[in-house]
Amino acid sequence: MGYQIKSPNTITALLSLLLLTSFLSGVAKAGLISVASIEISLADPASFVLEPINGASAPNYLQISEVVALGTLTGNDLALVSAGATASAFSVFQSALPSNAINGSGPSGFPNIYHSNGFGGAEFLKITLNAVSELDSLTIFGRADCCSYKDIYRVKLLDVNDELLFSGTSFSANNTTNSVTIDFTVQPSTVPEPFTLAIFVLGILGLGLRDYAKKRSRFLRCQLNKKYTKTLYSWFDK
Repeated sequence: MGYQIKSPNTITALLSLLLLTSFLSGVAKAGLISVASIEISLADPASFVLEPINGASAPNYLQISEVVALGTLTGNDLALVSAGATASAFSVFQSALPSNAINGSGPSGFPNIYHSNGFGGAEFLKITLNAVSELDSLTIFGRADCCSYKDIYRVKLLDVNDELLFSGTSFSANNTTNSVTIDFTVQPSTVPEPFTLAIFVLGILGLGLRDYAKKRSRFLRCQLNKKYTKTLYSWFDK
């Protein structure tokens, strides 16, 4: 006994659903797209901070030994001189050049780091990538030989027009690894899980097909045998 069910665009709708679910599954786990540059400054723009050892006031210089920006899919560090990245800063102290933060060596001590000549909110280190990229994560290494209590950063990621893509404050490298990592692949709570989304879309699709069936009085043709064919109205009409 064979069956024929006439349903408009059912296969197309289901294929579209599968493609949408697959796409959103990838989006939910994607990195930060369209990144052209990374700007790092002091989280606390105050001119002075207190030294934890003797409690004396000390200039709040910006010091960064290395920045690692991992590209999506490849996992390569894109914040490297060898990858075509460049670095600039508001000020530079002695030989602690901005390029020291993208030479692939870190965490390091002075002078193999970037160190600002001035202190306060105006200081920044800006890294420009060789090409617009999608990033999975960003790791900042602070100074390894001294004064890590200063290594608390404000971070901005910008597109080619210097439009803000991401910003955050108080990323601290004042720890045993002298580093802090920002993971851009963490799924936001506002992005639905693919399976949940699929169930939701399937529900809408089912309601749409039911309404269509009621309006068009679709039928189910049952081939009972080779000699006798009987047409039965679909249960959708009930």
